[in-house]
Order: sequence, then structure tokens, then C-alpha cells
Amino acid sequence: METIYDSFREKLKWAMLTANISNVKLAKDLNVDASLISRYRSGSRSPKSNADVAKKLCNVLLSRIKAVGKTDELCDMIGASLADVDPKKLEKKFYEWLINENNVESQAIDAMIEKFKAVVGSGVNIDLMVPTEEDMKLIPKDKKNIYVGIEGIREASIKFLADVYVGKEEKVYLYSDKKMDWIFGDEKFSMMWLKFMLGILKNGTEVIIIHNIDRQLKEMVTAISGWMPLYMAGKIKSFYLDSKAGNRFSHTIFLCPGKSAITSFFPANNEVNAVYSFSTDKSIVDSYAQMYESMLSKGNQLMYAAKEEVSQDEITTEDDMSYSFDDGRGQISVYDDKAVFSYVIEDVRVSYTFLHPSMIVAFRAYIEAR
Repeated sequence: METIYDSFREKLKWAMLTANISNVKLAKDLNVDASLISRYRSGSRSPKSNADVAKKLCNVLLSRIKAVGKTDELCDMIGASLADVDPKKLEKKFYEWLINENNVESQAIDAMIEKFKAVVGSGVNIDLMVPTEEDMKLIPKDKKNIYVGIEGIREASIKFLADVYVGKEEKVYLYSDKKMDWIFGDEKFSMMWLKFMLGILKNGTEVIIIHNIDRQLKEMVTAISGWMPLYMAGKIKSFYLDSKAGNRFSHTIFLCPGKSAITSFFPANNEVNAVYSFSTDKSIVDSYAQMYESMLSKGNQLMYAAKEEVSQDEITTEDDMSYSFDDGRGQISVYDDKAVFSYVIEDVRVSYTFLHPSMIVAFRAYIEAR
């Protein structure tokens, strides 16, 4: 069985469920406070820095899994053969699987930083990137309200964003749990999408997005990376949901309250035949607005961005900031409840603060791998 868990917290949850052991019981066996186990499970803490606790944690879980007769399931999960693994080897393999995460998180953050460095160093001024007259000529002028497949959602979304841009609308809501390939899989379309997003942000439109963070960490970081340059262009509020998305269907709601909505509902991994409805009917748009607001009420803030002017005297690299760009001005700092990634360019500090536990864990893993 292929391992499907990227992070320590996900693996710990699986191991505890398999072992049928509670936070309180595990904490008692480890002689630690139950709140520490809760932090392990949320991702705000990791036992990597304490070898004794890490080893004891693995031993307790392994013994419990054996006691409840789930050794076969464990071997299947960690890629071990029960027939060929003696107790010592099984203990070692379980430790490597649970504690040593093969730097999956570190690699994801490294990729994100490299991508962002490329954007910063490209010389492209996003402040100058807005839709041109030539771009506007490409917008469909028809009254079509049904679009099909990947090209369909691209056509519908540009039409939607162009309407918001021209109308200088007050607010838009965005949610989709489909794969991100439709945006980032085509460079020409991706640039067009970016221009219109920057345009509506510069118009003062507030963009509220619920990011789909049920994906594997790599795809989650890819999605966030694609949005990072936009965070500094205007008002973006990003959220995530604790509840898990289903794996049978994909959904999309792009909404401009009182004006228009793009919606879809189709079997997962069937983007080629997906049908997207573009509606300007006020009663339909208002109905979807109520649905979105209900979903948003259950959301948690994912991240936020900030800019501030700094003098050269203030540009420092502290000892606990573990990463710098080539020019020595980039910084990462990880706390219990957030991870902050910042850099300085032209005497302006740009900071991205990540609040989701998976991102905090990933930044911490990145630091530990350095």
C-alpha cells in the first residue's frame, strides 16, 4: 500500500486510531501532559527535537498496535513485509516512517521559496500588470451560459473576471475543490487570469477565497504559491475549512454578489465533461451567495500578507531566522501558532503569515532540514 500521509500529524492520527489509544492514555504512557499530544496532532509541535520522547512514542504505539492485532495493517501502511521483518527491524522502520518524514514538507517549502524568488528576481513589475485593450478584445461577447470542460471554465472565468473588472464591483467570492491545472497548466491563460485578478484588486474589489487545503501538501503549496503575488496587490481574505471535501464530486462557486455566478458540480477527475453554468439571474446569484456565506461562517483564516517601509538600519537577520535569500534579506520565523516568511525589497518589507497547522509544520521541517 502506498503511503498517503505527508506529515507527522497525519501519521500520528492514523497510528493512534489503529492502536485505539486516546490522547489522555498516550500522554499517560509517555509521562507527558495531554496538551502536548493535542499539539502533536494539530501539527503545532513535533517530537523530532526530543529523541527520547520520539523513541518512547514509537515504542508505545507499536506495542499497542501489536496488542490489538493490527500489525498487518501497520506493515501494509509503512511498506514492510511481516514475514521478513523481525521486531527490531519493524521498530526501526516504524520510527523512520513516523518521525523521519523524508523531508516532504521541507521540500515543498523549498519549492515555494524558489518559485517566489523567481518571481521577485524576474524584473516583472506586477503593479504594471493590468488587462490591456487587446486582452479585452478576447473576452466573449455572447450571452452563453453553459460552458464545458477545461477550456469552458477558462472561458467562463475570464468572462466573469472581466465583468467584475469593468464594473469595479465591491466583492467577489471564490471556491473550487477541482485540480488547479485549469489555471496553472497553460501559461498563456495563467497570465491572462493573473492580469484580471490584479486588475480587480487594484480597482479595490475585495476578494474572499476559500482555499481547498484538503489536497496533498505539494498541491496545496502550489496553489498558495500561485496566489502569493496577488496578496500584495489588494484586499484578499483567505480561509480554509476544517471539514473534509468529498472525493466523489468536485464543486466550483465563483460569485460576484448581486451580479453573476459560475457554478459546477461534477464527478471528480472528470473535468473534460464538466459543465459550468454562468448565471446573471438575481435570485440564483443571491441563493449561491447565501450558500457561500454559510460555508464561509465555518472557515478559518489561512494566511495574510502585509507591507511596511523599513530603513536600512532595521534590516537585520536574527539568529532564530533560519533562511535568507542570496542577498541576505529573506527571513523565516516559526511560532506555535504561525509561520512568517518575509523579505525586503527596495526598503519595503513584505511579510506572509501562515496560520494553517500544515504550513507551520512544513516551515518548521524546512528549518530543521537546514
